Amino acid sequence: MILAAVDDLMLASKIRQAAAGAGVDLVFPRSPADLVERTRALRPALLIFDLNSARLEPLATIARLKADASLASIPTLAFVSHVQGDLIAASRAAGVDRVLARSAFFEQLPHILAETDVNTHHRADEITLARIHHARQRIAPHVRRTPLVQSAWLSEISGADVRLKLEPLQVTNSFKARGTTNLALALLEHLAAGTAASVLVTASAGNAGRAFAYAAERFGLKATVFTPRHAPRTKLDAIRRHGADLRAEADTYEDAERLAKAYAADNGLTYTSPYSHPDLIAGFGTVAIEVFEEFPGVDMFLVPVGGGGLISGVAIAAKGLLPGVRIVGVEAEASQAFTTAVREGRITEVPVGPTIADGLAGNMDPDTITFDLVRRHVDDLTQVSEERLADGIRGLVANERVIAEGAGIAGVAAVLAGRLDLKGRRVAIVVSGGNIDTERLRAILG
Repeated sequence: MILAAVDDLMLASKIRQAAAGAGVDLVFPRSPADLVERTRALRPALLIFDLNSARLEPLATIARLKADASLASIPTLAFVSHVQGDLIAASRAAGVDRVLARSAFFEQLPHILAETDVNTHHRADEITLARIHHARQRIAPHVRRTPLVQSAWLSEISGADVRLKLEPLQVTNSFKARGTTNLALALLEHLAAGTAASVLVTASAGNAGRAFAYAAERFGLKATVFTPRHAPRTKLDAIRRHGADLRAEADTYEDAERLAKAYAADNGLTYTSPYSHPDLIAGFGTVAIEVFEEFPGVDMFLVPVGGGGLISGVAIAAKGLLPGVRIVGVEAEASQAFTTAVREGRITEVPVGPTIADGLAGNMDPDTITFDLVRRHVDDLTQVSEERLADGIRGLVANERVIAEGAGIAGVAAVLAGRLDLKGRRVAIVVSGGNIDTERLRAILG
């Protein structure tokens, strides 16, 4: 990832072409403050400055970055339109690492990009916008770019411009395939060096299990999936169709998780959380990148919250692209694991009641990485009742001709609940999945 403080359109186009040729992620900040915010959020491998771009205040911005101990080590490269001794001297005094004449800069740029460590090499626990961009490139041939549609119905109710990101139309009918595809492909990259196992063991309320089974089938791996025995039949049948070893023998999601961990330990395998893994979260975050490409004015996301993987990925990507965007998570009233944990300042076991949003039900794994990610990147959490969830399912069918499951429409239910002030906003609702049993759908629709 590189940031380029360049506002001349022709020069920006040339830099963009060089970055694309090198396979490098590139962002053009809009202002000095935006550049500093994005530098803190993205930790780029290189910062490029056009010293003749007065609007972006390159000298002051460079000095500000170099004065920050946490940012000072990020390499800086600047160029000028011609040899301007005073400007070059001032830039060096500000702390810029290297200055070139413009012609030399563009001649050398392909070599600079090739020599600089700007490609994606991440620590396992590091989830950044650059890692999410890399995930998007990795999974693109295997998943769908889902539609983003305007909802006149919800826009009228809320006074906002509301768009729906329709993940029920994704492979496996939920966002989960984005994450499991990225995980499986990353695993295969390690397999060549003999550093990983080829068996995926996980627990799931259903959607993650189906996505794990899909990825295992597609990429020649094996999957063992533990679920509650009462998980929706449509999800269990799909897991079996993909050839996974399905163990639908737990009473609750927490029991399924315990059984999966024990099975992995007993068989010398590695348990993979369905939501708390960097490669999964990076894959989930690709949802936000697609939203920004089609809805660049978006200023709020409403995202369902179960284990927290989806909202973590969406929040990291969205705030990397637009630091001021507001991220609101939506939990079922029957299962308020994150609301309780954020209030208490620690992961706390909560009672879990019956809910039609089965994908949001259950307590967090005590070792999950998503709790800290949610605390750092999510602005607010709200809860929705079973009545509003049912209204959301019915409303999507009646007004948008979209079939979605209870967990998937949590954001829609939050709009219907009327607790959020959305007037005048540009809101993206992630409709996260559509795996709902026919019998349950028929009962809700009446």
